[in-house]
Amino acid sequence: MGYRCSTGFNGWRNFFSLNNITLNNGPVKFRANNSWSTNWGSNTFPAGTGAVDGQEIPVLAGTYNITFNRLTGEYNFATLSIADFKSSKAIVYPNPTNNIWNLSSNNNEVITNLQLIDVSGKIILNQNNASDTMSVDAASLTNGIYFAKIKTEAGQQTIKLMKN
Repeated sequence: MGYRCSTGFNGWRNFFSLNNITLNNGPVKFRANNSWSTNWGSNTFPAGTGAVDGQEIPVLAGTYNITFNRLTGEYNFATLSIADFKSSKAIVYPNPTNNIWNLSSNNNEVITNLQLIDVSGKIILNQNNASDTMSVDAASLTNGIYFAKIKTEAGQQTIKLMKN
């Protein structure tokens, strides 16, 4: 289970900030008084609006200054540093694309997971895999910039993608 942010508010505070907090990859939720009876979450990262009993926030490993407003549910994970991971050697082609991105491991490592993330941090696709290649159908996506977070047996890599 991932790291949990406990706002620990006492009823009169509405805005909270946690500075220089180091997190691992995994889910995060905000909760009141270290209790799960009142909690907020969402599926967007690094910023968004949490809903009571919402989904877990998919956090990337790194060090952050975190803000949370319990009245509006708005939160932000301001990046101070990103954890240093061993990089995989994946490639994506064609990039840019109109229809399909093909992913391939440069050194025949198995691609274990792919997350396709839009520029707002919303995870569009989260797909497990057990091959050194895979394809992503981008035909229904709106034109713009996306990020492919590719995990292999050797590490992970994030690649900027363009959809025309």
